[in-house]
Amino acid sequence: MASGDYLESEIVYMGTDAMEILLNEYQGGDSITLKYRHADTPEGVLVASWLDYSGSFDSLGYVQARIERA
Repeated sequence: MASGDYLESEIVYMGTDAMEILLNEYQGGDSITLKYRHADTPEGVLVASWLDYSGSFDSLGYVQARIERA
């Protein structure tokens, strides 16, 4: 990924449970930021703000993840 690039997942229904996002790292290199947003509808996810991921969170139902390279 070049500086300023990002990748977003599709919006998926995960239910209203505690969620943990796992990140596979195959080799060292550039650092990335992992973010997520969630809402009770897919439309709500699209207008929700991105949150920095720092540990588990309580899902509102639908979740989308994003990785960014500074």
